This record gives sequence, structure tokens and C-alpha cells, in this order.
Amino acid sequence: MGMKIIKDTIVITVLNDQQLVKIDRLNAPYVLIKAFHSSQKFIERNPDTSILIELKVHLNYEFERLILCFSNSIEVIKPRKLRTRMVKKLKIAISNYIQF
Repeated sequence: MGMKIIKDTIVITVLNDQQLVKIDRLNAPYVLIKAFHSSQKFIERNPDTSILIELKVHLNYEFERLILCFSNSIEVIKPRKLRTRMVKKLKIAISNYIQF
């Protein structure tokens, strides 16, 4: 864990956080060719041809936005903290559409 001071803000950073995500079969070829991040590592291909990848990135707003862009075709496996945050955000998104 490190600490950075950016202007007047102190940011605590955890280096090399492991993020494990599952990409559906339709988007798997795209993600294998055009990686989300340079740390991306292919882990396995599942029987349904979806894939499991590992990323070593910080948990931050930008990474969450990337996950949300693929919301219907990606599943966060770990860490549990990120998975829980994605569930909360997706529930809010759903409620925005069913309030008619």
C-alpha cells in the first residue's frame, strides 16, 4: 500500500489489486484481441466459450465505468468488494428504467 499526495488530496493506493472477471462468449473474442488493460491475463475458457480474465488494476471510478460499459456481458468474480459495488449500481440502473 502506498500514499500519494495529489495537490491538496491524499490518495491511498493499493498496488496490483487482482480483479477477476468473466466475459460472455459474444464479447470474448473482442476482449482477447483488444485488452482492457496491459496487465490483462487470460485465465481460462469456459464450456460455454465465455472466458475468465485477470486484471491487475486499482479499484477506481474509471475501472467501474469500464465494467458498466459491458454490464450485460461481464461478471465480476472477485474481489467481492467490487462485485458488491457493481450489484448496487446495476440495481439503481434497473430502478431508473422501471419507474414509469
